[in-house]
Amino acid sequence: MPTSILVVEDEQEIRDLLVFTLLRDGYEVVEAEIAEVALEKIDNSLLDLVLVDWMLPGVDGIDDYITKPFSPRELLARLKALLRRSGSPKTTLSKQAVSVLI
Repeated sequence: MPTSILVVEDEQEIRDLLVFTLLRDGYEVVEAEIAEVALEKIDNSLLDLVLVDWMLPGVDGIDDYITKPFSPRELLARLKALLRRSGSPKTTLSKQAVSVLI
């Protein structure tokens, strides 16, 4: 089963780029435009990683982060490193999601 990633981004164009990049690399992708929907999806899904826009209205916080603009190649490298450090191999789902702010 592929690694599952929730993409939380309020800008449609950026979200589309992220989803395309992740799907092309073999990840399962769940999308949310706002934090409230993301929290609902986190509660109802088994996710390995959450990729969050740092500047979402009403929600903030810092874990690992990538500044915009970023290259898809850099994003994938950072995601894979986080998944390795969290003990979530690409082929195994874990119950504890890792988050990345963009």
